Amino acid sequence: MPARRILVVEDDPAILQGVADALRFDGYEPLVASTFEEARRDAVRAGIDLVLLDLVMPGGSGLDVITALRAARPTLPVIILTAL
Repeated sequence: MPARRILVVEDDPAILQGVADALRFDGYEPLVASTFEEARRDAVRAGIDLVLLDLVMPGGSGLDVITALRAARPTLPVIILTAL
């Protein structure tokens, strides 16, 4: 069975790397995005099983990413991770 693909959206490089490493260690395939544009583009791709999403990032809001995501993939699970 192929590894589940999780998109990790985080603008802090240390947090992004830590979360991606932990997911990889547990057998997941992490994909990473650190800007609003990357997140919006990658979140609607086929093959993503879950999005771990920061709300505050350069160029836009995580809530705007969710809006685009719900239009394209309404049932894709999203977990919001934020310092807010």
